[in-house]
Amino acid sequence: MASPQTDLKEDRSVHGSESDSSVDEESEATDSSLEHYSSLVEEEEDKEKEVEDDNHHDFSDALSVEESQQFSKADKEDSSILRERPDSPNPEQRECLGFLKKLSVFIWKSLSQAKYVSLLNDFVESEFFVIDGDALLLKYLCKKRQYLPFFYLIECFLLDFTQKGAKYVIVFFKDVEQMYFNYPNFLFHRTALIQHLKCNTDITIRTEFSNCFSPEWQIFLKECYPYFMIISDIGQNSLHEDYLHIFITHTLSKKINVVLTSGQESDALRVYGYYIQSVHEHRLFFHQHEKDLQHICEAIVKYLQKSQDTVYLYNLKLSLRNLQKEICQTILLLKNLWPEESNLRRVVCVLTCTVGLKMYSNMLENAKAFEETKKQTKTFSKEKIEALTLEEAADLCRMQCLSVVFLLNLPLSQRAQIRIINSGWTEQVLPFINMLQHSDYLVLKQLNDENDWKLDLTHLSDLRDNLLLKNLSYYYETEYCSGLNLELGKKMKSEYQYLWSIVTKLAANCNFGDAFPVRSTSQLFLQQKKMLFKESKEDIPNIGLIPMKSNIVEDYVGAVLESLPILSSNDPEVTSLIKQTEFDELRHWHSGKPLSDEYDRTKCSHDAKSKSPEERRRIQKLQSYYQLYGRSLEGNISKTIVTQVDEPLVLKSTNAAVTKAKRMHKSKAEIIAEENQKRLNAKEEKKEQEQWSVLFVLIEKEIKHNFTHGINRLENFLKTCKSNSVKFTAEMTGLNVCLEVWKEHCRNQGRKSRDLSIAVQVMRRVHVLLDKYQELLKKTHIQKLAKCLKYLGFENLACSLSSQIIENDNEKLAKYSTEMGAARFQLQYMGYYLFREERKDPDPRIQHFIPDTWQRELLDVVDNNESAVIVAPTSSGKTYASYYCMEKVLRESNEGVVVYVSPTKALVNQVMGTVYNRFTKTLPHGLVVGGIFTRDYRHDTLNCQILVTVPQCLEILLLSPHRQEWVKRIRYVIFDEVHCLGGEIGAEVWEHLLVMIQCPFLALSATISNPEYLTEWLQSVKRYWQLAESTIEESPSSCTTAWKGTRKPKLQKTKKSYRVRLVLHGDRYNDLEKYVCSLRDNNFIIDHYHPCAALTVNHIENYGIPSDIAFSPRESIQLYDMMAKVWQEWPKLQELDPEEFTSFKNKIVITRTNARNYEQELKKELINWIVLGQREKVSQLLESLKPHPVDCSENEKRIRFAQFVEKLQDMDKLPAIFFMFNINSVEQRAIDVFYNLTKKQMYERDPNTQKEIESLRDKLRKTNKTLEKCLASNLKKESATKHERMILTWNEKQYLKKRLKKLTEVPPDCTYVNSKAVDNETLMNIFHRIRFQRKRFQLRMLAQRGIGYHHASMAYKEKQVVEMLFRMGYIRVVTATGSLALGINMPCKSVVFTEDSIFLDALNYRQMSGRAGRRGQDMIGNVFFYDIPLPKVEKLIKSNVPQLRGQFPLSISLVLRLMLLAAKADDKADARAKDCLCHAGLRLTAATVTATSGEEGVLGETVAKGTKEPLPDLGAFELPSAPRWRPHRARLGCCHPLEVLSVLKHSLLSFKQERNAEMLKVYFIFSLQFLVKEGYLDQECNPMGFTGLVSHLYYHEPSNFVLVSFLLKGLFHKLCQPIENGSAVFSEAVMVQLVLVLANLFGRRYLPACATKFRTSCQSKVFLEHLPEEFSAAVHEYNCKIKKNFGCFLLTVAKLADMEQEYQLPLSRIDFTHKECDNSELTFHLMKSTKSIASVSPFTCLSGIVDEDLFDADNGNEAVLRTIGVNVRNAPLCWLEKYDNQGRRMPLNAYALDFFKHGSLVALKTDNWLNEGDAYNLLKDFSLLIKAIRTSLGEICDDPNDNVVLAFQQLSESYSAKLAAQGGHTW
Repeated sequence: MASPQTDLKEDRSVHGSESDSSVDEESEATDSSLEHYSSLVEEEEDKEKEVEDDNHHDFSDALSVEESQQFSKADKEDSSILRERPDSPNPEQRECLGFLKKLSVFIWKSLSQAKYVSLLNDFVESEFFVIDGDALLLKYLCKKRQYLPFFYLIECFLLDFTQKGAKYVIVFFKDVEQMYFNYPNFLFHRTALIQHLKCNTDITIRTEFSNCFSPEWQIFLKECYPYFMIISDIGQNSLHEDYLHIFITHTLSKKINVVLTSGQESDALRVYGYYIQSVHEHRLFFHQHEKDLQHICEAIVKYLQKSQDTVYLYNLKLSLRNLQKEICQTILLLKNLWPEESNLRRVVCVLTCTVGLKMYSNMLENAKAFEETKKQTKTFSKEKIEALTLEEAADLCRMQCLSVVFLLNLPLSQRAQIRIINSGWTEQVLPFINMLQHSDYLVLKQLNDENDWKLDLTHLSDLRDNLLLKNLSYYYETEYCSGLNLELGKKMKSEYQYLWSIVTKLAANCNFGDAFPVRSTSQLFLQQKKMLFKESKEDIPNIGLIPMKSNIVEDYVGAVLESLPILSSNDPEVTSLIKQTEFDELRHWHSGKPLSDEYDRTKCSHDAKSKSPEERRRIQKLQSYYQLYGRSLEGNISKTIVTQVDEPLVLKSTNAAVTKAKRMHKSKAEIIAEENQKRLNAKEEKKEQEQWSVLFVLIEKEIKHNFTHGINRLENFLKTCKSNSVKFTAEMTGLNVCLEVWKEHCRNQGRKSRDLSIAVQVMRRVHVLLDKYQELLKKTHIQKLAKCLKYLGFENLACSLSSQIIENDNEKLAKYSTEMGAARFQLQYMGYYLFREERKDPDPRIQHFIPDTWQRELLDVVDNNESAVIVAPTSSGKTYASYYCMEKVLRESNEGVVVYVSPTKALVNQVMGTVYNRFTKTLPHGLVVGGIFTRDYRHDTLNCQILVTVPQCLEILLLSPHRQEWVKRIRYVIFDEVHCLGGEIGAEVWEHLLVMIQCPFLALSATISNPEYLTEWLQSVKRYWQLAESTIEESPSSCTTAWKGTRKPKLQKTKKSYRVRLVLHGDRYNDLEKYVCSLRDNNFIIDHYHPCAALTVNHIENYGIPSDIAFSPRESIQLYDMMAKVWQEWPKLQELDPEEFTSFKNKIVITRTNARNYEQELKKELINWIVLGQREKVSQLLESLKPHPVDCSENEKRIRFAQFVEKLQDMDKLPAIFFMFNINSVEQRAIDVFYNLTKKQMYERDPNTQKEIESLRDKLRKTNKTLEKCLASNLKKESATKHERMILTWNEKQYLKKRLKKLTEVPPDCTYVNSKAVDNETLMNIFHRIRFQRKRFQLRMLAQRGIGYHHASMAYKEKQVVEMLFRMGYIRVVTATGSLALGINMPCKSVVFTEDSIFLDALNYRQMSGRAGRRGQDMIGNVFFYDIPLPKVEKLIKSNVPQLRGQFPLSISLVLRLMLLAAKADDKADARAKDCLCHAGLRLTAATVTATSGEEGVLGETVAKGTKEPLPDLGAFELPSAPRWRPHRARLGCCHPLEVLSVLKHSLLSFKQERNAEMLKVYFIFSLQFLVKEGYLDQECNPMGFTGLVSHLYYHEPSNFVLVSFLLKGLFHKLCQPIENGSAVFSEAVMVQLVLVLANLFGRRYLPACATKFRTSCQSKVFLEHLPEEFSAAVHEYNCKIKKNFGCFLLTVAKLADMEQEYQLPLSRIDFTHKECDNSELTFHLMKSTKSIASVSPFTCLSGIVDEDLFDADNGNEAVLRTIGVNVRNAPLCWLEKYDNQGRRMPLNAYALDFFKHGSLVALKTDNWLNEGDAYNLLKDFSLLIKAIRTSLGEICDDPNDNVVLAFQQLSESYSAKLAAQGGHTW
């Protein structure tokens, strides 16, 4: 049976081929199809509503209930009209509906796999995206909102993007307007929004596109290629949703990612949303169904257009065409009356009322026509709504005019006080309002075309106020009739009369009555309700802050607290505070058991202090492996033996005079040593001379026979040779041979194309001889060089070198010429050989190489104990300073510690390998050189001198109160890849570390665009510490007690420096050249991509040429040639000709610096062209540089990926790294390459070879059996014949093995392995490392073909094997994700980008492309773009890396941990000294620092003391009846380490940003208030109760606080009941419930709401169930407290808001403040509401928001005053149910519970939409979490047999076992 879409295509192919088919027939077919579709969809909607009614808020909420009923009726009327048609659905209609269902399922599946990510990640500063304007409309009109608040919220949304650096455009499609026909309110809002954004903001609005299939839209996408598009996945009805599904499908098919408006959230720095990655599946689906999709899209639009000619009001027919004509005529009349009128609100009001009344009057007069229409239209026969009379309609219009007068005269502050009316319009009024809204829409649309009428469009956002109209209606129909007669006010009365007089003038033939009375009829317009006005939900609690006493609080936020209300000590809020026992960091208060911290809980693999032989062997084994790993990084370099000295290192850079004096007076021993060295050098030189004499003939022959191999052999000899005289001889010999080869080549080729690589080698030898061996050149040598130059055709250079050249026949020499100038030849063909400006004077501090000037500056930084920010390209040598720093500290003493902070565990192992390979040192027992601390394992962390760790783990140590003694030993901290400060996850930890450390630091990065700003911030931090420490030193208390009881270091103290240097080095050692790859006729076309091809005229004009766009020398020549071609009259044509350029003219040796100068001149001239008005020529130039790759199917490129790797092999571009962004793709592409090689081998192999191999294997098996029998028998008893037979069998076995090895040997062209790179023993040792890993066989199989893959989800041992073999050169093809780019030392010849992604941004591009070009091995680096759209390539090349702006640094858990550190620091003397500093009034500028990571504290016990309520039943956690209280330690609330203040005061986010600084202070106050109210701190800010447990789980806020509430209520004890009394075993049901609870708290991974629609039968549950009832009630209680606390906090800090800005629209800055109207009694009456609105946005007050709504977190972000800077996301709420913007519930992914039930990673991949690697990491984290809770509870509880402790222990073991069963991951 054919598929539905096949049938549909066949039908269309038949009908579509009939060219003479009429348009009418096509329209009828479309209508018929959609009619049946519409009726069937209604049935589906009814079914869905049954499921979704509980959680789905329809778009009709944007209107009143009555309005929504009116428009839903209109929808049903359309459907019933369709159903009444006699046509029965034909097969094509059924297929159409079937296809749309298939499309919906496809979209739902895609949306279900959406990832929740930060939308404004690193790419935000360079990339732009598109917002579908209708998505904004649907997002903010899905709730009941008034007109002005709607614009306010949209501007807030857009301003949030703008302030975060986003670049975007908003697109409104013309056809979408048809979707809102039955929703005139939406039409009006949409039209006003478009005009408002165009006229009053700087945002680019595009409205010229019809739909997503329009050609203009295709061109726009191709030219701009947005990173993603923000689209709504839900429409107003089924037709609209199908249209959106088509739009989403089309967008994904164009390789543009989609972001859903639903579920978007924002915080201080980022915007988060559900992101759907465009993948091959989307493009394949669209390709298969493109015609179907386009046909249905057009059919929907045509159907809607056809049905939108008329509107029925009270069964009266209204023609929209007639309405539009009437509007046009009325506008002409109004322009005559108001030629100078500029107020849009008056114009729209008058036009709408006039046209509305005139048309309504005509409709009433044509009552007979209405009756006929009613009889013909069965749909309306049941409608019996009585129509308004003309007088009643006029009354409504008069009130409309009056409401506009109010808008013109009342400021927003006064309007915000308006009464909130709950009542809606009656059914009689709604149709007329509907018509007025249609009129509003058409009026706005028509006014937009009136270019000759100057209108002030400022107040497009405030044309209507429905709430004000209702208030007027209520007053005149109820209060006025009851005798309440209030004055309108003279001014307002006059304006109102004037407006109404204009209405009557425009409607000259109609009599609508006078302006007064406003109401001439008694018809009720509003529904009558008991609760007419909105009443307060609850009393607002007493506003104020709980008083707190702490020097930290006083120091940091004292000034802010002075302006805020503080509660009195006898206030009930204060007296009811929970009183708990002080928390002790070291021991449990009751049991006295030592408490562990996160450091203690990390697995210790070994410890050098151990004396166990087994552990010592493990240490030796690990060190041996690290040395092997280190050798793969740096080679087998000699180890630096570091010996301890008693005095500090003498700074060599400052002791030059002493050194010089010593040189003048050499001792006898020195003289003898020098003479011995001379003899050794002479002996070595003689040996090398003899070696050259032997190799000379061989190399000469090889150069002549195989030029490339011969030159390589010569180069290898020169690298190993040390004698300059021998190297000089070899170079001269090479020059002579190369010249002979060139001459011979020219004679053979004639004038045909020549291989200029030979001439390049001739010129290269000339360069080397002139540059490096100038002192050895004699006259004859110089003449020889000149002769070579003349042969190459560079006669001017030859003459400048030597004038004594024997004249030769120039005609004979001409045939050897390169036929180009010397400068052009060097730039175009020798660019990668040009000499760099390198220093030749050695630095005594460095032995292995001569450092550059900038590298010497780094060494000076370390010698002077300074700090530095170092920004230099990848592979430039910046890391060497780190190892020099390590050596310095190692030499100084055994006490000092260097901490190396790396972003990943992979980099941790790399650095540790380098440390073991470089350094050895004799240390006392228990001390080692290097140690590691990661979250998974640690060894020798506190007893090493070089600690390599990740940021989170160093933070653990710095924030641990009892690790502060170790912290004082730190001498230097090295931050590698410090640009992670700008990352999304964990970035705040980097910031936190930078402000906490007191020692010098080195911050390394290759990609920071604002290093000056970063350095300035860090210098401000150092100034803080300088002042702080100088104050401490002056304190008498610190002098006498600081070192008491501690071992003083043997080393005298080195002088501290607080200077932070910025060291910049911009040039890469190797140039990068880019290529774009395409497929044409089964051949790969590789086009060179010039960097200027990425630029545009506008970009150069606005931003200049990006500083990091660099040209290779040949690209400079290419640019010059194209400039000369485009502008032949170019004034500087001659001046910039390579042969005439100042730096090149008559220069034999052109250097890289000369080439850079030429490049800069060309760039300046390109910019100058634009200044001279040559924009067209610049545009032509840039366009001509662009490559024109051939578009081909993506599937074809995927299939031929392996052939592309072969192409690179043929081009000698391997080794290469192929970057992708999908883990599955990474592995699959590597396997594809492997299978391609095996197929190739099988294809090339003789068919009989396989038979022979099988035969040999069979014979070998038999031979082995024979030998086994012989060996089993007694050889002594065997005869000599049998002995001889056994020997023959043994020999036969050897022969068979040899033959089999030869036959199975992989041919060189069927593998990428470099077998010479690694010996077999080393290879086996490396493979031995992964013998227990899950994918050991696959990795080994791939590696033996020279292939590997690398991604973050691999075990670290697996990744290490790939890294080592690639560095050694054994593996030459690696597919990888971006994790490989972050600091991992894996240089290669080429980098290939094979897949587009949102994560392929400017930063990652530079990190990844930086791998290309191995210094000392490759002359140039190659970057290939394979299947990357050309617009994306352009953006990657021209985009700057993002600036570091900082992260939101605080969380409530971090504040608690800081208070813990302040109160429990283990150095009391230091704390007292620091306290003196605080009393001295230290105040420094800057702001706050980071949160989200740190020490995973320790666990404490909580005790309710002095509270009115009894303690809950805690089971084993219950206190004994007569507890023995430990005496409280002295309060240390006044003694706070300066680290705490540094963290709070020095945030990068608040540096030079006063508003951010204030916002952070506000959040700090809230955090303290929360902690005090919840009993984690007392009023002196001392930690109490369960502080340890909460701080231990800090990274799971707010679930850590909820977990404590469960413990306090004894819920876990009720749940964890064993199978039987006395048993320690719990049922599976208990375990499942326990996992369910933990998954709801700690495994919260939300799915998009639409995921619930995609239901399939699968192994997993997929959607997580709700918490058990009691747990759910506890969470609800917790949330209620948080909402109350957070609401009180918002009310309190509202005084900090900037009210001037609060009365302005945020983006357009339109001001709504002016003088209040105080002479109108009616105004005072309507605005006399007693509602409290002092703390909410005045804009949202118009929608009924009041202060009480701040206690409802759902409305928090909309209601809160935006200038406070507080976001509801900062409130520690644990949402039981989360809803998106459309009111749909977003389910939680049940991955943690599903895995516990079925134990299958594969099921999580297929059912739960998780990548297998990501799923494993999530489960691993969940398993570690269970272990952490188990350990914590075990320490808190006195009874080791407590049910909760035992249950968590059983769960931990069970979960870990299930996870371990998934494979041999060793982490």
